[in-house]
Amino acid sequence: MYQSLLHAHSGVRYLVITLLALAALKHLIGLLGGGKWKIWDQRLLLWSLIVVDLQVVLGLVMLIQGQRWRIPLYMEHATTMILVAVLIHVARKLTKKRLEDGARFRRAVACLLPAILLLALGIYRVTMP
Repeated sequence: MYQSLLHAHSGVRYLVITLLALAALKHLIGLLGGGKWKIWDQRLLLWSLIVVDLQVVLGLVMLIQGQRWRIPLYMEHATTMILVAVLIHVARKLTKKRLEDGARFRRAVACLLPAILLLALGIYRVTMP
């Protein structure tokens, strides 16, 4: 069972990276180009949030089931990924408020860019040779 979870966790990782990169790029373009906030922007954040939450749940199940919580590196990885999820939740919450479009894009980018950096750091730390 652990191997199945590991494969699922590894596969979902690419979906997380893709969705967060798309969301950050779309919101950065909207911010810099003075774009209008559309339903697609909100849905992209929602799907990113759903996939990140799924990834965190898979990771936590693996952490507990495989008794990896005893290894500091895996606890660091789990903490980092939970922080990524928190940042995506904050981005979603802050952009749901009725604000001008520029403020929504600014808030989204302010949460997404640190989330992507933390994600890259968390993946690198756990997969580095």
